[in-house]
Amino acid sequence: MRRAGASVRVRLVTAVVVLLALALGVLTFLDISLQRQQVISRIDTELDRRWNELIQLTATGVDPETGRAFETADQLVRVALQRTVPAPNEGELGIVDGAVAWTAQAEVPTRLEDDPEFLAHIAVLTSGSSVVRGSVTTNHTTYDYLIVPVAVSNEPTTTVGAVVYAFDRNAELEVVATAMWWRLLLATGVFVIGATVIWFLVGRLMRPIGLVRQTAEEITDTDLSRRIPVHGNDDLAQLTVTVNSMLDRLETAMSSQRNLLDDVGHELRTPLTVVRGHLELMDAGDPSDARATRDLVVDEIDRMNRLVNDLTLLAAASRPDFATLQPVHVGLLVDDALEKARSLGDRNWRLGGFVDTEAMLDAQRITQALLQLAANAVRYSESGTSVTFAAIEDGEHIRLSVRDEGRGIPSGELEGIFDRFARVRQAGDRIDGSGLGLAIVRSICDAHGGTVEVVSAIGMGSTFTLVLPRRAATGAEVTQRDIADELGTPMGGAALGGRNA
Repeated sequence: MRRAGASVRVRLVTAVVVLLALALGVLTFLDISLQRQQVISRIDTELDRRWNELIQLTATGVDPETGRAFETADQLVRVALQRTVPAPNEGELGIVDGAVAWTAQAEVPTRLEDDPEFLAHIAVLTSGSSVVRGSVTTNHTTYDYLIVPVAVSNEPTTTVGAVVYAFDRNAELEVVATAMWWRLLLATGVFVIGATVIWFLVGRLMRPIGLVRQTAEEITDTDLSRRIPVHGNDDLAQLTVTVNSMLDRLETAMSSQRNLLDDVGHELRTPLTVVRGHLELMDAGDPSDARATRDLVVDEIDRMNRLVNDLTLLAAASRPDFATLQPVHVGLLVDDALEKARSLGDRNWRLGGFVDTEAMLDAQRITQALLQLAANAVRYSESGTSVTFAAIEDGEHIRLSVRDEGRGIPSGELEGIFDRFARVRQAGDRIDGSGLGLAIVRSICDAHGGTVEVVSAIGMGSTFTLVLPRRAATGAEVTQRDIADELGTPMGGAALGGRNA
């Protein structure tokens, strides 16, 4: 029992949606990382600018407002803070003699002096003589800070202080987080819309495959006529064309198989009826009647045996090893076949043409085909008339022919004489042969990549010609027809019909 599973559509859409989700997730993560890095980089840039501004102020040692030199560190710190316009989420402090002497203006929201943990952290750092860059996390937030010590010498005393600049990193990142939430919401909307569009697009693309499945489910052994409509010229359309071609071959094979079974049943029914009828009417006490019945039964059994052998041969023609191609001298092959044909009947056997060349042939199969044509010639011609074998070269092909001087074939019957069980019946004819002889000849030619031609006229005889390639054809040129074609389908345009044995 087949285990139930998700449809191809569901699996395909799931795969695409997962890839889309991964892509959106990666892009969102990269965007967040980039925005975070930009925030940190901007904070560093702002702190560098503050440092440079303070360096310029202390380098001159002059108060820009009064034009006089700074007298104390307290004065320098105050002027430095007054000249600074804090950025959003930036705070500042002025430290003099280890204590907070100055703070940012009242409208500045980031109040560093209100965070005792931060003050405790910078208390030691502001007492030194080195510029300090760092970050610290308190219960309130995380700060990125810059501490610049300053000193003013005014004999005989020197006062020291420090200017502290700090950014509230969490507040800066909160702006980015808000923007990221909006981006994530937008990405979710894009994801939902994309998944919906993909679902419908995949459904539309998979529709031909669904039609293939539906058509396959509706096909039965009694109705193979259903075909799938072809739309467009894409890969799925080509798949549909291929499936329709497969259905054509399947329908042909099934039809041929049914016809074969019908014909075989018909062909076997007659001898079986004859055998049963004579056995039922036989007088067991009459030796002559028993012998006659025995001879008739043996004759009918031989006929059925020939029929089975011919059908077996036709079935074998579909195998790749049916014909073993080897270099064969064409002239000697035809001459040998002519010698074997002389025992078929009292005819004037002649060799009409001899070629001194080689070709890639299966000598046994070609001899079999020529002898079959010779047997037909004997059957449909009178004693003493001529039967001529000939071989000629025709470019890249060789033409092997058997010509008789018999009754000929009506033009209306030429089309189907290569079909299995086809026979040419004229007034007074005795039904003889299996009706598979010319079908076998055609199969042998097909195995060589060749064709069969026939020219016939009433009262003038018939000429059957095997047209065979001189060299072995490639795999693309030699194709073994399947058993259904061999047993039931005439070659479209490859050869004219002829008599069947």
